[in-house]
Amino acid sequence: MEARLDSGVIQLLVVPAVIIPACGLLVLSTSARLNAIIARVRVMHGERLSAYVEPATNGHAGQVRAMRLEGIDDQTTRMLCRARLMRITLLMLFCAVICLVISSLLLGVSIFFDGVDAVAVIIFVGGLLCVLVAMVSSIIEISRALEAVGFEHDRVTKLCDTCEHGDNNG
Repeated sequence: MEARLDSGVIQLLVVPAVIIPACGLLVLSTSARLNAIIARVRVMHGERLSAYVEPATNGHAGQVRAMRLEGIDDQTTRMLCRARLMRITLLMLFCAVICLVISSLLLGVSIFFDGVDAVAVIIFVGGLLCVLVAMVSSIIEISRALEAVGFEHDRVTKLCDTCEHGDNNG
């Protein structure tokens, strides 16, 4: 068993060690996004309960409340879908870190055993694929976030228009 430690092996060891902190930053920002989505869903659940408790004084108020509940339901569904995408992103980032750590360990072992470096490279590529899937999932979530904001804007505008027309007719 002859130890071989050359600059190539050291370079191979450094690559996963550089990518792991980058994945850590992605995990941090993704966790913050997921927490914000979860907090928003909880707020919408509170809004939904409040809307049920509010008395409908006339037909117009009942119509506004029904529109509000419909909007809350739709937004909640959209937010839960986004939360699932963030969960996929986080799971893939964690899998990437695991693959990169195992790859680093195997590269270290390859100093003593021939052939282990090929396995390390395969696992490293698997880790990079996990990062790729995480980024695609994150891109989809970001685009859906913009759709949700547009939907909310349209819904609030329609709700305000309904209120204004109801006030003018009342």
